[in-house]
Amino acid sequence: GLYMDRHGRLAPCCMVKDAAASFATLGQASMADVLAQRHAMALALAQGETPAPCLGCNVARSIVQGRGAPAQAGA
Repeated sequence: GLYMDRHGRLAPCCMVKDAAASFATLGQASMADVLAQRHAMALALAQGETPAPCLGCNVARSIVQGRGAPAQAGA
């Protein structure tokens, strides 16, 4: 998915708060470019690499370790 903050910055998820780690600001890049960046990040995770914006994230850690996304609380 994509997350858009109140400033129109598009990021890989709601946990990425650093503007420098956002893909683009709405209207500054084509959706194809944004989706290509998202795909590259997903591919890195699938290959066992943790992208810089995801360092310290438990979801990214579990994907990299091959366990898939962690179970949601109450699920």
